[in-house]
Amino acid sequence: MEEFTYNAGFWKIRQLAIWYDFTKHLSSVEWIKGLRLDFVANNVAMLKKWTPNIDPEQISFASDNLNGIEDPALPPQRTLGFNLNVKF
Repeated sequence: MEEFTYNAGFWKIRQLAIWYDFTKHLSSVEWIKGLRLDFVANNVAMLKKWTPNIDPEQISFASDNLNGIEDPALPPQRTLGFNLNVKF
């Protein structure tokens, strides 16, 4: 079984968030107190992994008697989104 045992370590960018505050550009609009736009991404990139052909986070068996069995799970979803925060 040793030849089929892998290091399950990995390096991953799990979440990335970038935002910009437009409040200083809205000095002429007195009824808006703040305006911020955010970009958020989840499961951005797998930088390095030591297991071939599988995502180490998707193995769901936790029993010791199932050596060498991999769960054919779906890969994690990458999601992208925007947030708009307006203060009045």
